[in-house]
Order: sequence, then C-alpha cells, then structure tokens
Amino acid sequence: PNGPVTAGQLAQWIVDWEIKARRVDMAWEPSQNPFTLLQDFSFFYGTDVKGPNSVLTQKDIMAIRNNIVEVSRGWRQLGPNKVELLEPLMDPNAVSGAFVYLAKHHEDWSLSDWPKVYLAFIRTVDSQTLTFEPNGNVIYTYKRGTGLTPNVTGVFEKGVDTVYSSYSYSDQIGLEAYKDNNPTLYSKIFYEPDYQVFSPKTHLTNFHYSYPGYVAPVNGQIAFELWGSICDQYTAKTGGSIFGDAMYEFTYSQGRLVNVHLIGQESENYPSEVMSYGD
Repeated sequence: PNGPVTAGQLAQWIVDWEIKARRVDMAWEPSQNPFTLLQDFSFFYGTDVKGPNSVLTQKDIMAIRNNIVEVSRGWRQLGPNKVELLEPLMDPNAVSGAFVYLAKHHEDWSLSDWPKVYLAFIRTVDSQTLTFEPNGNVIYTYKRGTGLTPNVTGVFEKGVDTVYSSYSYSDQIGLEAYKDNNPTLYSKIFYEPDYQVFSPKTHLTNFHYSYPGYVAPVNGQIAFELWGSICDQYTAKTGGSIFGDAMYEFTYSQGRLVNVHLIGQESENYPSEVMSYGD
C-alpha cells in the first residue's frame, strides 16, 4: 500500500477491476497484456512511463486518473480551442459479418479475428484533432498511416433550429463517383483526410440534425456536430460504408470551447459524469 508501484502493476490492477466490475473478457481485447492494452488506449498520456517496469510518481498517478476520465468520455482537451479524439468515429458494437475486409483482405472473418479488428480501430485513436478558430472554421487533422480513414461529416448550427452549413469528406467523393458513373473514383474515399477545413460560411444546407444529448447553442455560440465512419482501401473501392458511427457536439465561441458532448444513440451508453464538459 505504501511502497513503490510500477506501471505494469497498476495496469494489472485496472484490468482486474475491469474484469470483475464490468465483466470485461480479455479474450476480446486487442491485447491480453494489461500494460500494452492500457498503452494502446492512451492511459499513460502525460506521464514519464517508459515501460511496465517504470515506477509511478504521484504526478504519474494524477495524470493516469485524469486519462481514465478522458478515455471514458472519448476526447481530450489540448488547449482552449483544440480537442483530440480518444474514441474512433464509430460504434464497435455495430460491426457485423458484413465487415469482411479488415482482418483478412477479401476474406470473411470470424469472431476469433475480433482482437485484430479491434486493434485496427484503436489505431485511429489519438490520431484526430479539431482546432476551433475565431472566424468559425474548424480545422480537422488526422495522422496518416493507420490503414483506415475516417469519413468525416460536420454540421454547424446556430440557435435552436437554424442550420448554418455542413460538409462531408466522404459524401463529396461519393457524389463525384455517382455523377460520373465511375466506380473507380470510390477508391478516393480511402485518401486519408490529413487536413480538412470545415467552414460555416460554405456548404450551406437546410437540413437540421437533432439527436439525443444535443444542446442548442446560445447567442454568439456555434455548435459543430462531427461524425463519421471508418473505411479501408479494399472496402472503399466498392463504395460501401462500414458501420455506424459515434457523434460529437462541440459548442464554441470566438475560437474557445464552451462544451463538448458525446451525442446520439451511443451517448446513452456512457455514464453522465464523463459524457460532457463545461456543464
């Protein structure tokens, strides 16, 4: 209780708690090694941990406690106007047998392949950031090289029922492929959107989105809703989407975040104490 604790010991303790309290089955996780699993999920962000034998300091413990909350709610704030996503833009529970290409290229996969599939999902974690600018633009960046690409869509809203604008990275490519009757264009969907500018002054639409957990912005604020799906280079060529997505709402004003919410149906599965920020 009062002696030194290593990162590996803490990881084992957390995993043991997850197994007992949340009935987690390690066989379904992307790694059966507790330290590797927590490292993949960004639990050691902001610490001096170098490996499982690193002795934890009080500073490390505080950072890990904060990371547990951030990973649970699905995002991390990097500054007054910048957010890093800690949950892939998708709902793993929605994966079905129709998702045939990721674990084994062009082959059906079985339940035994799930840890490999899940690991590929997790590699999109902490690869996506959003920066909110004073002019209302949202800068989306993504680290290339995970083998997957988020097909991101964003909608801006001002006031209770006034839609401002929307933009979809994948839909624009899909419409181009449909218009030109050229299925080979679908492969462009896999081009990883390493830098996208979502602007409330363009891509105007008159469609209003309303989902569980949505909080309308007040005067002077803009609500930006972001969601997407995950695609790999094989499924992109068929033009098919993979599965359902997670959805975030970011309320901001003049380049400063006010609220962050995980909204939509998936938000109902998250504990309220870690679902939102700024309330």
